Formats: sequence, structure tokens, C-alpha cells
Amino acid sequence: MRRFALEDLAYGPVTSPKGATVLLSLAATNRDPSVVDDPDVFRLRRPSAPHLGLGHGPHHCLGAALAILKTDVAVGELLRRHPRLTLAEPSDGPAWRRSFRSRSLSTLRVTLQG
Repeated sequence: MRRFALEDLAYGPVTSPKGATVLLSLAATNRDPSVVDDPDVFRLRRPSAPHLGLGHGPHHCLGAALAILKTDVAVGELLRRHPRLTLAEPSDGPAWRRSFRSRSLSTLRVTLQG
């Protein structure tokens, strides 16, 4: 997302002067290791952390509640039907799409055990 600094903006060692273009990366959302333990590890049952994937404040997604409900129902039903579902190759882990704009899985191989 492209935004413009309304005043001189200092973040750590970087300063963006007033009027400069500032690019925000949604792919970095919820990836801060000081807030989320092991952000590179895929965990369905990760303890809650402040979540920014659906925006915040006036930019909060209008469909957030529906998206969360649909995901909760879909994943819950999948795990209910297949309680022994496991990653097919845990050493390989999931494959992530390469994108500056968002972070999403391209492949997640699983095994459905009897």
C-alpha cells in the first residue's frame, strides 16, 4: 500500500521526509519476532497475538468477522472429520508464495490418516 508522509517520519534509523512515498507491506503483517514467537513456523493453534492481517481502526476490513467465521468453521470441520491430519513432510514445511503484497501458502501437503 502506498502512503505519503504528512510530516517528517522517523522509524528506527530511517527518516522519511514530509511528502515522501512510504510503502507498507502486508506480507510483513504479524511477522515481528518481538510480538509473535517463531513467525516463520506455521501453527494452526498459535496463541493469540495482536492481529493486523485484516487491518486496524478505520481501515479494518468490513468482511473480517465473516472471513474469521468461515475460516473457523472450515478448519474446525476439516479437523473434526480428519482428527489425525498431519503435514505430509514436516521437514519440508509449507511452501509460501513470493510476494511483496501479501503472505500466503502456495502448497501445504497433508496426509489424511484413517
